Amino acid sequence: MTSYDSITLKYDKSGNLTRKTQNGTDVTTYTFDCENKITRIAYSDETYSAYKYDPLGR
Repeated sequence: MTSYDSITLKYDKSGNLTRKTQNGTDVTTYTFDCENKITRIAYSDETYSAYKYDPLGR
């Protein structure tokens, strides 16, 4: 875990950013697949962005 002023960052064993907390309450979580490709970003307002890849990883 790494902290910068009011931002805290958490990484998984592969070095992927998995959680960012700002001001103690604004939390963004990042989800990755087994190939370390981002699959979802969830925001503190309960919205999210989802990512899908074709067989070539695009």
